Parts: sequence; C-alpha cells; structure tokens
Amino acid sequence: MTVHAPHAPDLSRPDVLPDAAVLAERRQAAALLRSACERLDPAVVPPEPLIRPGPTHLTLECAATVVLRDHADGHRSLARLAEALPGWDRRLAPGRVARLEARHAGRTVAASYVEDERVLVLTVVSASLPVTREQSRRLRGARGAREVAS
Repeated sequence: MTVHAPHAPDLSRPDVLPDAAVLAERRQAAALLRSACERLDPAVVPPEPLIRPGPTHLTLECAATVVLRDHADGHRSLARLAEALPGWDRRLAPGRVARLEARHAGRTVAASYVEDERVLVLTVVSASLPVTREQSRRLRGARGAREVAS
C-alpha cells in the first residue's frame, strides 16, 4: 500500500477537494457498485473503482464496469436495479438492447442488456471531482487502487 502525506487543497480554487474527499467518493462508488451487483448477481465480485480523468479540465471521477455474460434475466435485472435506486432520476428503455440510466448527486449508474447476446454491462461513475493538476497526477498515478491519504 502506498501512503502519501495528505495535501492541502489549492486555496486559490475554493472548489478543489482534498485528497480525502476524492477517496471518500471512491469508497461511495465502490459501495454503490457492490449494492448493484448484489441485485444483479450475488456471485459477482465487483472491481474497485479506478480514479480517472473527469469530464472537464482538472476534474477526476471514480468509475468501474462489470460485464455479466450469459445473463438470462437481463430485463428483470434492470427493473430490479432501477427499483433499488429510489430518489434517483431513472430512465429505463426496453428493447433488444435495454438500457437503464440513473443519476443522483452527480453520480451515474448505467446498465445495458443485449438480449441476443445475454450480456449485461453495468457501469458506476462518481460525481465529477474538482482537483489541482498535482492531485490529478498523484491520485491517478496511484491508479486509484490504493489509499493515498487518510
């Protein structure tokens, strides 16, 4: 485990989050992914979310994807997953490629089920996290797989 001293946020940018907040969001994304996987297939061991570049300059996000192959119950699985996200803005679109997209507090749960292939893909993405350039390098350099600050 790599441990670095915590770094203070850039005070010239009041929106910048400390490392601990980024890592807390990563833990939240991991908990959300575990919960979603339990609804879809309790045997699945989800990966830890990685810290990756965010949607805009000097942001990060935490994300992970799970692929379930030979998943015969995809349409019902997506419905169960949608029901498990009360309070979220949810959109469920049926079809040969059924889709669920749910958003809440900047977080996203997206799932697709390809009926012909019996494949379900689930992705969880955290809220966009404003950081400094150094934080981005440091936190992504840790590959998001280790605790960098406590």
